[in-house]
Amino acid sequence: ALRPQRASSSIGLGISLIFILVYYILQQLFRALGMQYMNPVVAAWFPDALLFLIGGWLCIKARK
Repeated sequence: ALRPQRASSSIGLGISLIFILVYYILQQLFRALGMQYMNPVVAAWFPDALLFLIGGWLCIKARK
């Protein structure tokens, strides 16, 4: 969802690694919350839904 602007290809790799790290952290956080405080089904799908919404927003932003 990002447009290249004369940057090296390693920036895309770095951004991908950041998203993977954020996803992993969210998965672990909501796994713990699902065991005690939240409905486990909601806790399992929340990180996926959140990153889906962020990805959709980035696609819309890149289109403009």
